[in-house]
This record gives sequence, structure tokens and C-alpha cells, in this order.
Amino acid sequence: MSEKKIDLRLVGIVRKPHGLKGEVILEIISDYPNSILSGTLLYAQNIDTGKYQEKPLEIEFIKIQEYTLKKTAVVKFKEINSRNDVDKLINIYLYRNSDEFSLLEDDTYWIDDLKGCKVFSDDKKYIGIVVDVKKGLSNDNILVKKDLQSVEIKGIKEESFYIPLVDDYIKSIDVRNKKIILKLIPEFI
Repeated sequence: MSEKKIDLRLVGIVRKPHGLKGEVILEIISDYPNSILSGTLLYAQNIDTGKYQEKPLEIEFIKIQEYTLKKTAVVKFKEINSRNDVDKLINIYLYRNSDEFSLLEDDTYWIDDLKGCKVFSDDKKYIGIVVDVKKGLSNDNILVKKDLQSVEIKGIKEESFYIPLVDDYIKSIDVRNKKIILKLIPEFI
């Protein structure tokens, strides 16, 4: 018997319990929060082990928090009915089958597709690899793990550093070939 491969997209992270009846605060990573509805199936991944739960979580109800700095929602999953049930979900990443999303327009990409992209300067020097994407209030930022032998970066002594995902810093993003080209900015590189 063969397993069906499912293409999953990151939707959010369970951050903390909300009340005593099995509700959670979900930090929404998706740019399409209004497409997450009652009945949506989400696949839970334990970040420490990398393993997925066998059974997906089904949303019983969701209420988007309109007036918070981060996009969050109060979510109740079916079969999660107490604060004790919620404790095992804290900091769990939730994914959704990409077949449930509409097709992307040209020059758009899924944020989680940026992980693993190689980052180059405008003059084709290899800088490092994207290891994470952090959502910010005004823009997203890629966390780049620097290749220690490739290029000297002024002012950056750490092994990893952030690059804002804005036109001032990014020349092009090619997720198909896993390649990001930066603009050469004097105060940055």
C-alpha cells in the first residue's frame, strides 16, 4: 500500500490556551486568514521532533482577532475540550493541504517556500541560506545563515542575520530554483 503525498503549507502556530474549554490562541502565518473556517483540517507538527500527529485537527470554530498587533485567532478544535488537552498543542505548527488554497498569481510565493533558498549578492557572491521567515508588523524578514567562507559582511559578526523582504533589499526571488538575489546596499553588505 502506498501513501499519498500531501503538499502542506504553514498556517499558524498554537501560542497559548484561551480559557478552560479547549480553546487556543493561534498566531496566523497565512496571508489568507479568512480562508480558515470551521471544518478546516490542520496537520500538527511537533517542532522539537519534526513529527506530525497521525490525525489532523478539525476546526470546530475560529474567531479572528481584529485588533491585535499580530494576526491571531481564537480557535476551538473538535475533540480538544479542556485546558489539559490544549497543553500538548502549545508551540505546535499547523499546516493545511495546499490543494485547499487558490492558485498563486505570478511573482508571488508561499512564505515557507523561501526556506532553503540560497542568497546571493547582486554581483553573484554566495552569502548564505534562508533558515526561517519571521513575520513583522510592517514587513516579513528572512533569517539567513551566513556562509562563513563566502563573503565578509560589515557589521555582522553573528552566524545568522535578518534581511527585510522589501524592494530596497531584494532584487529577485526565484523559489523554483531556490535562489534570492539581493540589491547591493552599501550600509548592508
